[in-house]
Amino acid sequence: MTAGIYAARKKINAVIITKEIGGQSLLTDTIENFPGFGSISGAKLIQKIKAQVEKHDLPIKEGKEVESIRQLTEEKKKRLYCKNKRWRRIDGKIAYYSNRQESAPA
Repeated sequence: MTAGIYAARKKINAVIITKEIGGQSLLTDTIENFPGFGSISGAKLIQKIKAQVEKHDLPIKEGKEVESIRQLTEEKKKRLYCKNKRWRRIDGKIAYYSNRQESAPA
């Protein structure tokens, strides 16, 4: 999401595509290695980051499991398409997608 924030601040038309915002961080009780915070819960950190994303009007397409992202030229313009069950055009010059990392069983 940080890369998306940088793009939005530079007025680049971008979108964040994710199955779930926060991923592994949501499952973490305490994070002690994030700059600016001595200690913070994963859920609280993700709330703060999401608030900053929303402040910059960066669209988030949540609940999307993406198989592939492609850039195609259409009417002399480059367009992004993402595929989950079918191909769909993404309204943005840049798409950020991150798969959630699953924890290994304990």
